[in-house]
Amino acid sequence: MRTIWITLAMSLTTGLVLTSCTPSTDGDTTPTTTSDSTESGANASAGTMPSGLTGEIKIDGSSTVYPVMEALVDPNGEFGKANTGLQIVVGSSGTGAGMEKFARGESDIATASRPIKDSEIEALKAANIEFVEIPVAFDGLTVVVNKENTWVKQMTVDQLKAVWNKDSKIANWKEIDPSFPDMKLGLYGPTDAHGTYEFFNETINGDADNTRPDYQATADYSTMVPGIEGDKGAMGYLGLAYFEQNKDKMMAVPIVAPDGTPVTPSLDTVRNGTYLPLSRPLILYVNKKSLDKPEVKAFLMYVLKMGGPMVQETGYVPLPDAVAATAWDRVEKGLIGSVLKNFKPGDSMEDAMAMESN
Repeated sequence: MRTIWITLAMSLTTGLVLTSCTPSTDGDTTPTTTSDSTESGANASAGTMPSGLTGEIKIDGSSTVYPVMEALVDPNGEFGKANTGLQIVVGSSGTGAGMEKFARGESDIATASRPIKDSEIEALKAANIEFVEIPVAFDGLTVVVNKENTWVKQMTVDQLKAVWNKDSKIANWKEIDPSFPDMKLGLYGPTDAHGTYEFFNETINGDADNTRPDYQATADYSTMVPGIEGDKGAMGYLGLAYFEQNKDKMMAVPIVAPDGTPVTPSLDTVRNGTYLPLSRPLILYVNKKSLDKPEVKAFLMYVLKMGGPMVQETGYVPLPDAVAATAWDRVEKGLIGSVLKNFKPGDSMEDAMAMESN
């Protein structure tokens, strides 16, 4: 993985390194140390900005969560400037691939854009890896169309299912609704390696595998965006932050909520729980053994107690204070297992976080 000095363009296949290292000719790095990290752990527990951290933190997983991590570890941000001796490597291989790496012990933290699966829990048990589950933000999975699309004012879950389920033969907008124009439908979405793919299909189609194969599957949102921008008949889906960063190139479609109200995804509608059913928590899964590393625990303190503004700047919704406090309590107590495995859109995050792990 390449060393980056400031920030990098977002990609599903690249990573980010926060470091004060001097790169060698072959691209490897040797971290420098600036202070005792044990003292940093004390700073973290006091709720102050962690500083002087050393060592290395390895993070990999969801491309949707990647912008949040990128912002939080930015070397020019408060945390980065206070911890120039700490190396943080952030990858974005996708939720599923990130969980596989996590189960192989290759990362301290796995990022996920959907709750952990039973099969992943079993893989971690087999590897004798205990995990602590921490929500980091909320996202509204956003259905998007070309900016020149003048006919779509809203869509229902049933319409989305009719388009995206594996048996669908819909190839024209007029087949979705007779009032729509006679125009070829172009479909765009992430590959099945990503939590966004799994969440969308589980929510809309009832199963992660119940999706039509004949869409433009992209491993990189930077590829999806120009595809939608250049195709007047396009429809796709991605995370809210990616839409916010590219809203001059595409348009968000309001989704009809269970009460019959069409709701446009936004920070406000995700925060107040009205954007249903495509709102979701973004989650960190932390190797419990990694919590013995002061730099990991201090970084998580920063994320949960101070990272809200950075989360919002990336286009996602910060956790309510009560949820962040409960999540930090789980870190401090080392509470293992998942409380979000059965979380459904519309559920109360406060209630979910108060449940016992399973």
